[in-house]
Amino acid sequence: MNIPDGDTDTLYYLLNASGADLANYSIDNQHYRLHISANPNHFELTLKLLNFQVVITTSSLRTSSSTFLALSYTFFTSKKISFMRKMYLFAVIALATACNTGTDKTKSEAEKEPVTEPVKKEVVNYPFTPDYSSDFEIGDPRNAMTLLNMYKNWDNNTMNNSKDYFAQTDTMIFSDGSMFTGNRDSLILMANNVRRQMGTVVDSVHAWVPLRSRDHNEEWVLIWTREISTDAKGRKSTKELHEIWRFDKDGKINLMYQYEQQPPKMPPPPPKKK
Repeated sequence: MNIPDGDTDTLYYLLNASGADLANYSIDNQHYRLHISANPNHFELTLKLLNFQVVITTSSLRTSSSTFLALSYTFFTSKKISFMRKMYLFAVIALATACNTGTDKTKSEAEKEPVTEPVKKEVVNYPFTPDYSSDFEIGDPRNAMTLLNMYKNWDNNTMNNSKDYFAQTDTMIFSDGSMFTGNRDSLILMANNVRRQMGTVVDSVHAWVPLRSRDHNEEWVLIWTREISTDAKGRKSTKELHEIWRFDKDGKINLMYQYEQQPPKMPPPPPKKK
């Protein structure tokens, strides 16, 4: 313990550290703080008090209990007693214990935890090699939102609102074998002409899923829907559609494949026996 010599200042203090072996601590009367630090092998705390500094350090802390500090001091001057104060500071320094026990606990828990080996993917030998890809993961859900909004505009006969969903150049391959390739202005014009002839349209969407091909890094949305249209004379037609839509890196549609299933029909009943 080091208390600076001098005629002006005299300091009395009591330090009681339960659970700590103090290596050294010093006092500097040119400052206004008590300073102690704490880490796994060192403990130090700083606190501003009058015009002196107390630095307490320890090279070892007992981790079985928290460190309890009690300090009391009285400050005098030799020429004139300007004031006298007395303070008691009681602090339970849980941080000291946490620094040591937390570290030891983390180490012990890490030692106890079993090492998990990476799961090896089973190698599957498929009987076919895909022309495009068989390596997919879930894609960007925002593309699915774009497509569903476009479907809603199709139902509402407001396809002009979908113009920004498409890239500048697009390709559409329809289920009847027809095909469109051109700019998006021409595509929207064609879509409006077709939609105008259909009367009312309601899509009953069965499912959709956004996908990304890992090997090609391309975004797709697959959708299954039942399209029910009713013309001006009240005639109703139903289509079961599966469509595959590709999106570019800017989230714009640039390609579509359409597949259609005719509605299932019950076979005619067997002829009655005579």
